[in-house]
Amino acid sequence: MLPIVELTAEEHSHLDTRVKTGKAAAYKRLHAQMLLKADAGEKGEDWTDAKISEALDITTHTVERVRQRLVEQGLDAALNRATPSRTRSRNTMANRTPIGWL
Repeated sequence: MLPIVELTAEEHSHLDTRVKTGKAAAYKRLHAQMLLKADAGEKGEDWTDAKISEALDITTHTVERVRQRLVEQGLDAALNRATPSRTRSRNTMANRTPIGWL
């Protein structure tokens, strides 16, 4: 079951301003648009993920992930890119033992 997005009046106003000013990074603006469309509160449009993905030309999985992040981690986390669950060493070749040295 999808998490229900219910924004407060303050959150709705903040996202609306972010979308209309256009000074935010493109992905933040897109996430704000997604959340405004998904909002099931008083001022919200309560769109389905399929309708949001079609309107914004993104996948439904992206909408699901942003919704989930809002519910689990809050508005700031939902507007930002997800942090990777694991990190990768920058120089993996330097950490390997050359075959001839074995």
